[in-house]
Amino acid sequence: MDWRRRWQNNGEEFAMDDIKRALLGDQEAAKRLTKAGVLVPCPCCGSEAKFKKGFPSRQIAHCRQAVVQCKKCGVRTVTHRQLPMERWQDVDRAAIEEWNTRALILSAEEIKKWRKTHEVGKDLH
Repeated sequence: MDWRRRWQNNGEEFAMDDIKRALLGDQEAAKRLTKAGVLVPCPCCGSEAKFKKGFPSRQIAHCRQAVVQCKKCGVRTVTHRQLPMERWQDVDRAAIEEWNTRALILSAEEIKKWRKTHEVGKDLH
């Protein structure tokens, strides 16, 4: 999918670098994408995700819910529910932010440092 064209259609343009950075664990890039309402690809299969919001809660009346789910494999975030006195926009943002946030990928140098300090296999004997 051409992300650049999709974003231009929404009136904004972001560099593909923000998606790559978010996928590599850059928290600031993930926040920028979240603020813009952009979803990064699925962490499991790389497919496009969909944002579901506003469906009614059966447990609590007038409770907005939000979730992000992969269109292909179905992996999803937890369901975020609106708490009393909480803005519905915060519920939406929380679901998108959870989806866009990835664990930091270590560089080769960082992996070497980690291995030196955590002697792999040391605890097995």
